[in-house]
Amino acid sequence: MSKIKHVFRNFSYYECDEMARYLEYMSLKGWHFKRWRIGMEFEQGEPKEVCYDVQAFPKGDEFDMKPSEDALDYSEYCKEAGWELVDVRGKFCVFQKIQDDAMEIVSPDEKLENIKQAIKEEASWLIVSVAIFLISAFLWGNGMRNHIFDNEQFLIMITCMVISLYISMKAAISYLHIRNHNRELKCGKIPFYGNRKQRYTISSIGFDHKKIAIVLGFIGGIVLCGIREDYILMHSVICAGVAIIITYMITLLLRPSGKSVKKNAAIGAYGIWMAVLLICFIVGLALGIDYDIKVDEKDIAKVQSELPLTLSDLGIDSYILKSYNKDGDSYGFGFSYSYELYYDQDVNMTYCVDQCSYHEILKIKWSEKVKDMKDLVEDTDEKLEDVTRQWGAREAYYDGLQYCIRYPEKIVELEYSDGKLTDSQIKVIREKLDL
Repeated sequence: MSKIKHVFRNFSYYECDEMARYLEYMSLKGWHFKRWRIGMEFEQGEPKEVCYDVQAFPKGDEFDMKPSEDALDYSEYCKEAGWELVDVRGKFCVFQKIQDDAMEIVSPDEKLENIKQAIKEEASWLIVSVAIFLISAFLWGNGMRNHIFDNEQFLIMITCMVISLYISMKAAISYLHIRNHNRELKCGKIPFYGNRKQRYTISSIGFDHKKIAIVLGFIGGIVLCGIREDYILMHSVICAGVAIIITYMITLLLRPSGKSVKKNAAIGAYGIWMAVLLICFIVGLALGIDYDIKVDEKDIAKVQSELPLTLSDLGIDSYILKSYNKDGDSYGFGFSYSYELYYDQDVNMTYCVDQCSYHEILKIKWSEKVKDMKDLVEDTDEKLEDVTRQWGAREAYYDGLQYCIRYPEKIVELEYSDGKLTDSQIKVIREKLDL
């Protein structure tokens, strides 16, 4: 029974010759390339010298996961020239030499032009993907304010920026390689596409940085959720990861051609993410996740002593605390915490504190928050009241329900559903929240 090895190694189109040398190295070690499936698939056999040639097929498609009709027609032409097609992935075509007097598949000039075309098409898809990521990240965060003060959304934004930087660097490197190869052709030299001095191993891990980045991203997300004890987000990340892996594995096994993938790309993309959301929703219901922490009557005094601020601290003892919700985290520029306290008789108090030593960042959040308050009071009979003096703050406003206060390094949002706060209560709040 033959033994199969899967190698997850990534090559760029400007590394065609390096890839061919790698396949020859593996054949000398007794591992012969058969096809792309889950990574590069090698079958163990007798060590022998095999000559490979890797070409960027101009009529190929980035979505091709098996030889298309055009590639099969092209392979017939190559077979007459002494080269047999082994497999296709994207625009990569791997050929094995079957005749000692085999001719070159393409001229040096044609090979360079094909590689140029392949790089341009690959870059165009990557640029579109990054643009979609950036737009989605911005819309999801509802503006810059939420990106800065939410670790998950801030991480998404930074990730998109890193991906954009990576693509830009990759495009620049590709351009430099192409320019150097152009010079070599003009000087009458035959370019070698890749690193001549690259040392290879038969490791199955390889250097497929794209897949490694995705795996590390999911692991990092799960670890972050565990540290923060955010199990709701954790099971969402896990479900998303499982859905993507299953979809990817099915695609690899079916190995559709580029045309069929393109035809169903939009439907598939929406279908995958709708399935992810549905799975997350079902799992959430199954786990019976409750955002609010219930408070037993016998533990009310203990719970209230552990909370930063309660109605009892304000001298309001006519309501009984039933449940509360808390959230807090350190982010790239400081930290934030919030509490939602729910009492009987439909009374509640909510407060959120964002602290940051970078004034320009606080200014962004503050300007957007004040704008939201002004837009809100325009639709009601309430007026936006300036309460800066009562709070001893840089700026402070009250819209009839919510207070929004700005200090040099803090922004506080506080909402009390049963009336306006007195000066003495505001003084207590300042002491309790260290304002």
